[in-house]
Amino acid sequence: QGSVEMTVVLDEAIIAYLKATAGITALISTRTYGMTIPQGATLPCLVVQRISTPRTLTHDTSGATGDLVSTRFQFDAWAETQSSTKAICDALRAALNGKTGSTGAGAVTVTIRAALANEEAPTYEPEAELYRTRSEYIIWYQE
Repeated sequence: QGSVEMTVVLDEAIIAYLKATAGITALISTRTYGMTIPQGATLPCLVVQRISTPRTLTHDTSGATGDLVSTRFQFDAWAETQSSTKAICDALRAALNGKTGSTGAGAVTVTIRAALANEEAPTYEPEAELYRTRSEYIIWYQE
């Protein structure tokens, strides 16, 4: 697979994994979304967004597949209470921090070498009148 296809597969695999994780579904059912919250969605929910995929390319690796790649993901827990966003982030950390191995389902499967919690920041969004806790993770995977 090309690197563009693989990055999409990684995003989809992480979302599929979180939608199937009991600790998360107990709090938000399968309301884990990519990039944005769909209009009219029920809260609480979790939004997954890739922030960056830095690449180190040389003449030897340009265009190569099978490389070990580091990506930065942002997970935004949205809810009407701060305690709810904290519970979602705690469940996310339990499911994802230290995760290794095959993740996803069917054709949407990747091999994660390491998923590591990087930072967490709770906020209140006055325009939406909602609480949001942002968690960032560095996820290493085999491309």
